[in-house]
Amino acid sequence: MTDGSMGKSMKMLLIASLAVNVLVVGVAVGGYLGLDRQSPPRPPQPPDMALGPLGSAFSREDRAAMMREAEKAGADLGMMRDSLRQDMQALLAALTAEPWDPDRVKQSLAEMRVRTERRAELGEKVMIDRLSAMSPEERQAYAAKLRARFDRLLSRAPSPGQGD
Repeated sequence: MTDGSMGKSMKMLLIASLAVNVLVVGVAVGGYLGLDRQSPPRPPQPPDMALGPLGSAFSREDRAAMMREAEKAGADLGMMRDSLRQDMQALLAALTAEPWDPDRVKQSLAEMRVRTERRAELGEKVMIDRLSAMSPEERQAYAAKLRARFDRLLSRAPSPGQGD
């Protein structure tokens, strides 16, 4: 090899080495800075029983118990999930249909509202049952966790007029 080709090869090797080093440092720093965000992954919460911050403030065990209670009460969570998916597909089809038919969108939204109200009633019932089974200390801990979640949610929300 000539000196010119050796120099090019060495330059490419140095660039590749530098890129790998930057990648390793980036992963290490990112991992270190993200430690405070590291927490055990939450089990997926099916959309049919998702109560937003109200549900996520419960412990994993409480959420699992609430799901079991809903199923015991006769809720078919799989069917509810399928209905939610179908509702969304119907709404998307209505939104993208040509010619535009606002009545079709209105009908889709009305059907979604009825099913959402049923899911909300079920969620409310199992939530009240779970809260009633808690000790005063457990309810206080739940309330503190819920307050922290809402404070965090509100702190991220844009002020009126900022989202325009």
